[in-house]
Amino acid sequence: MDERKASGEAGLHLKRRKKESYLKGILGALAGALVATALWQCVAGVIGGNLHLVFGFIMAAFVYYGYFLFGGKEGKAFLYIWIGISLAAAVASFALALGVQYVDSLQIVGTASFSDYARSYSGSQIMAYLALLKRSFPIIFANFRAYGPDLFIMLVFLIIGIGNYLFSRKREENLS
Repeated sequence: MDERKASGEAGLHLKRRKKESYLKGILGALAGALVATALWQCVAGVIGGNLHLVFGFIMAAFVYYGYFLFGGKEGKAFLYIWIGISLAAAVASFALALGVQYVDSLQIVGTASFSDYARSYSGSQIMAYLALLKRSFPIIFANFRAYGPDLFIMLVFLIIGIGNYLFSRKREENLS
């Protein structure tokens, strides 16, 4: 009885392994990156300051769990996919957070003046905000060197996040 149960569990494990793929993992990693980016922007826009820089750590975690949640294959390419998507998403989220903070610092945030600005976008405040955000990126990229220390801090947190998960996976492998 126990042998059949053990072989059944092994068969289930093999079936689950067949369904895993790098493509599913990449889609999951991107979904995790989108969720982490949304959270990152909420913190950057609502709280402000440099607290959003610790989201490099959170980005690594969300990309990692997104990869496996969607059925990503655990193979040699996983590490490159995970680090690549984490790094690209973290840098993009960092630039977007700077844009959000820049737009929020503009003097047109008053209700009357922003409403007037939004009328040029058919009254859509979301579209007006996105247009302001789009206009902030050339300013941010022109001054990107000034953000070097902040970018470095964010990358340190990203490396800590990646290292944390690599260390815990290595420890799990050694225990089993």
